[in-house]
Amino acid sequence: QLVVTPDQERRVRRLQALLDIGAGEEDEEALDDAARLAFAGLEPEELPTAHRPRRPRHFKLDRVLVMLALLAALLGPFATDALHFAADPPPLSGDRAAVAAQVDALSAGDYVLFAFEYGPVSAGELDALAEAVLRDTLARGAVPLTISTSPAGAFHAGSVVAALGDDALLLAARDQGEEVLQAGEDYAALRYLSGEVVGVRSLATVVWGADGALERHPAFATNLRGDDSGLPITSLASDIALIVVVGDESTGVRTWAEQLAAVPVPKVALVTAAIEPLTAPYVGETGYAGLLAGARDTTRYNTERNAATLAPYQMPGDLPVELPDPPAARWHSLALGAAGAAGLIALGMVINLLRALGRRRQR
Repeated sequence: QLVVTPDQERRVRRLQALLDIGAGEEDEEALDDAARLAFAGLEPEELPTAHRPRRPRHFKLDRVLVMLALLAALLGPFATDALHFAADPPPLSGDRAAVAAQVDALSAGDYVLFAFEYGPVSAGELDALAEAVLRDTLARGAVPLTISTSPAGAFHAGSVVAALGDDALLLAARDQGEEVLQAGEDYAALRYLSGEVVGVRSLATVVWGADGALERHPAFATNLRGDDSGLPITSLASDIALIVVVGDESTGVRTWAEQLAAVPVPKVALVTAAIEPLTAPYVGETGYAGLLAGARDTTRYNTERNAATLAPYQMPGDLPVELPDPPAARWHSLALGAAGAAGLIALGMVINLLRALGRRRQR
């Protein structure tokens, strides 16, 4: 038979009091009081009836004004050319020109491995950058192969490259009489690469058959849907001409650089502007041959490399107003937003300095 001691009965009453209070209207404050009494070893009946006064919430006008100012700075360049005051992005040079040089070295039919190591949060910034290099790669007749160490990245990569399949100017630049790019022939979306660091390292290995001949690498044997890819790839060193890593976190970008450092295949990195300083140390002989980052390099790369395969912007005829070119407006929006944020920070410093001096004089 179950025996409940007096001490256990007191604990049960305390827990019951906590549950009853938690169901009331004053849930948060009463629960805190009951918890303090329970830890102090007091009975729930001793719970005080008075409640702590709540702090009044004041309307923060300054925060609303700052938010509206920054919002206007970000949206203004999409509405009028008058707010396009920033200079054009600088020409490709140094590590950025090295990316273009690696793409120039590609020949028709070369396989280029694109590793998509980013999620939906960074898609707005990296999709355009990945598309710029993919467009340049496809225009030269090379075959991009997309892969990712995350399932979401693998499916997203397939959609990014598939969106270029019916681009008329891109097909005209390829000059192969195509009406649409064929999946599995002109490009391929490979399956999810499991294992993260171990999976990336496995790409550097080769598989030998029972007859002593090289076999197809398992990572390239099936596509995103689980079907046979038909790719005759046995190793990175012999069959891949270029590796392009697209990432929004330094961990993923670093993994590809470190785990494939011994593979004699050139690599380039496409990253967000936020992790560019963390990726720069991996640009070198054993790491990445070149680096592109953010909307700045996307705009410049398309201007210098993809002018022939990008249709010029045309205003829809049914709009009553004239709107700027969205890609150009995006660059100016970032510039104006950064300038507005810097100006508001400087203004806040001046205001706080004046307030501090005024208080000091009053003392």
